[in-house]
Amino acid sequence: MTLIKCPECGAEVSDVLSKCPKCNSSFENYKVSEDIETQEPKKENKRPSRKDYKWGLIFLMSLAVLILIIKVIPVQRIFEQVSSFTFFDFKGKKAIEIVKNSKIQIDLENVLGSLAINIGLGQGATWQDFANLVAKQDPSKKYVWTTQKTDETGVYIVAFQDEKGWGHRWEVNMDQQTVNHINHNEYLSRKYGFSRFDRDGNFEIVNIETDTLKVEKDYNYYSAKSSKHIVYILKATVKNKTGKALSHAEISGKLVLIYKDKTVKGESGLKAGFKLVYKDSNYELESGNGSGFKSPISLSNLWKPNTDRPFYLKTKGIDEIYMNYQPEYVFFEIGLEAEDPIGFKYDKDIEEFDLKNEWGNLKP
Repeated sequence: MTLIKCPECGAEVSDVLSKCPKCNSSFENYKVSEDIETQEPKKENKRPSRKDYKWGLIFLMSLAVLILIIKVIPVQRIFEQVSSFTFFDFKGKKAIEIVKNSKIQIDLENVLGSLAINIGLGQGATWQDFANLVAKQDPSKKYVWTTQKTDETGVYIVAFQDEKGWGHRWEVNMDQQTVNHINHNEYLSRKYGFSRFDRDGNFEIVNIETDTLKVEKDYNYYSAKSSKHIVYILKATVKNKTGKALSHAEISGKLVLIYKDKTVKGESGLKAGFKLVYKDSNYELESGNGSGFKSPISLSNLWKPNTDRPFYLKTKGIDEIYMNYQPEYVFFEIGLEAEDPIGFKYDKDIEEFDLKNEWGNLKP
C-alpha cells in the first residue's frame, strides 16, 4: 500500500481509497504526487572486465599513432599518397601517350636532328618511332616506359630506359600539351639532375694556384681597338690515378653559361700560341704558353701513375653582352684525353666547378 496526499486537504491517505476520509474529496483522475518518495532498486556498479581494458588500451594506442602520423606527414601528402594509386597513375599514363604521339622537331643544325637522321628517321616521325629504333639497335636490352611527377603542377618526366636506367627522357607539361627532350637540353638536364658529368676518380685536380672568372680586354692586332670579354683562368696540377703510364694526354676547359633557351660556351685555347702585349707605346706579338700541360706528354716523357702534371687553362672570350643576363647555371668543365701504348684510351670530363656565385660578383 502506498500513501498519497489528498489534493484538497493534504491529508495522507491510502491509494486504494476512492475518496478522502477527512474532506470527502474524490480521487478520480488523480495522479500520484511526485513529492512522495518511492524506493527504486539500486543499480549494481559493475567493474570493467580485462577484455574491456584491453580494447580501451588498443583504442588509445591507435589514436596516439594517428596523431603522430598527422604531425609527421602533412595531411596533403597523406591524401596524395592515397590518391596516387589511381589519379596519378592515370595522369602518368596520359603523359607517356603524349610523348609517344608527339612529332620530333628535326633540325640538322643540332645534335638531336643529326641523331634522328642517323638512325633512319624522317620528317613527321614521332617519339614512338624513335623509341622503336633505339630498342632495335640492341635487342639484348629491355626498355620500358616510366613516368615521374615533378614538383611543378601538371609537369611530368617520361623516360624510355633500360634496366640500368640509361635511356631518353622528356619533360611533359600536361596543361600546355608540350614535350621537351631532356637529353640534349643543357638547362633541363641540370634542372632535373640528369647531368652527364661522372667524376670517376681516374684523375684528380690538386694544388690550385689560380681560379679566376673575370672580364678582360682583347686587342685587335690590325686596328689596336679593344673589346671586353668574359674569361676563366685555371692554373693547377692534375694527378694520374689510373694506375697506368700514359704516353699521350691533352687537357682542355670550357666555360658554360646555361640559359633556359640557350647555352653559351667559351673553350680554352691552343697549347701554344701568341698573345698581343703593349710595349713602349706599341703592340707586339709575344709567344705564350697557351692552354694545356706545361710540358708535353709523350713516349719519351711518360705520365707515370700517382704523379702530378701542372697545367694552365684560359677560355676564349665570351662577349661581355651576356653580363646583362642572368644564367640559370654557370660551370667550368675540365676534359681530358689520354692513352697508353698498349690500348688504354680515355676521353671524358674529369671535373667541373660551379661558378654561379662568382658570376654574381663579376664586374665589367
